[in-house]
Amino acid sequence: MFRSTFVIAIVAIVLNCMALAVAQSGTYTQVDYPQAAYTFAYAINDKGEIVGAYVDDLGFLHGYLLSGGVFTPINFRTDYSDTVAAGINNVGQIVGWSLNGHGFLYDSVGKVFHALDYPGAVGTYPVSINNTGGKTGTFSFTGGVNELMGFQCLGSTCNQITPTGMPATVAGITDAAAVFGTLSAPFRFAHGRYQRFMIPGEPEARLSGVNFAGTALVGWMTPYGLRGFIYRAGVLRILNFPGSPNTQASGVNEDGVVVGTFFDSDGISHGFVWTPGEAPTNY
Repeated sequence: MFRSTFVIAIVAIVLNCMALAVAQSGTYTQVDYPQAAYTFAYAINDKGEIVGAYVDDLGFLHGYLLSGGVFTPINFRTDYSDTVAAGINNVGQIVGWSLNGHGFLYDSVGKVFHALDYPGAVGTYPVSINNTGGKTGTFSFTGGVNELMGFQCLGSTCNQITPTGMPATVAGITDAAAVFGTLSAPFRFAHGRYQRFMIPGEPEARLSGVNFAGTALVGWMTPYGLRGFIYRAGVLRILNFPGSPNTQASGVNEDGVVVGTFFDSDGISHGFVWTPGEAPTNY
């Protein structure tokens, strides 16, 4: 539960005001689930394993794991036909949800699902799991998209981490259990306290992912179309898949390899991987 004694300290900080904004570079690779109508890529771990979702030719949504060049579908329970796989850690634990609002934890090694629902919520949407099993995401007591609040689960304890009445998006959780996301601006939540910050030169930035070390952030920006970005070591890189009008970066690993989704000129979604420099490409 969200306790009235919960300490929220809003600290206005700017990450490295001398940060550089540089043009995109590196290598883009398109990711499409075989025979899928639409593909989305959401997260990548330090092994290069990717999770996301795809829409089949009948219009059903399924999660997937891409590991070693092999796609494996992920479907949460037989009575739920629509599944999103949103986060993966380095031991193959995956979190996500079904479209009817139930969250899950999936062990891709043991092939076992566990329900992951915030107490009392009608909708739970886990997005990230770290390497000690800490989880984060959003939930709603009413099911309204505009009433989503952030949560953090450490061990068997889950707590609300964003204020009621302030719609939130959550990007991810680091191995130090710091949660990143966006309220009216990007935030970092750790040890019961908030820090709000801005990506230098990008007041419209919205966070979608963070690596386990907390050293790289990814997301998307408006208002001039949808542009992805990675912010790492004081450098902001704009990411636009070649020829795409809309690109969103969603996940990043320790090597700075980014995954996300882009839309082509026909409005069809595809996953992508962006590899900086000589980073390994074992996905």
